[in-house]
Amino acid sequence: MVKLLRENVFVRGILTALRIWIGVEWIHASLTKIGSSVWTGSQAGIAVEGFLRSAVAQSTGTHPNVQAWYASFIKQFALPHARLFSYAVSFGELLVGIACILSSKNPRKNRVFFPIHATGIFNAVSSTHASCDSFLPRTPVGVHGAPGGQSWLRPSGHL
Repeated sequence: MVKLLRENVFVRGILTALRIWIGVEWIHASLTKIGSSVWTGSQAGIAVEGFLRSAVAQSTGTHPNVQAWYASFIKQFALPHARLFSYAVSFGELLVGIACILSSKNPRKNRVFFPIHATGIFNAVSSTHASCDSFLPRTPVGVHGAPGGQSWLRPSGHL
């Protein structure tokens, strides 16, 4: 399989196009956030705060979607610094998108962008980012065993 991915020009071309497409999607998402007042404007932090409060609310019950340690981190660190997280998410997505595009020629030899590129691809696949819905596999059972047909990489109940 590795030989096919490294030596087949057709497969490399498809993967390069996929990397560039994912990079463009990340840049588009970041520019939308950067242009929004609730992400980087006068009300920065409101969007992230709403998402984080929703995550904390999902940390209780018989089958919580959010682990207790993560809810504790959110309450004690992320919520008090929601404005910082808002800027970090907005500009972090921009950097991941740029890294995906710039490292698309040969990501393994590009020592500057490969770590960002690798984490960006992982985050793209494991996040609730809308552009990832088309290539994430669906299962008839959610992560915690509850029916729902959610992606096997995302917690049940998330979009």
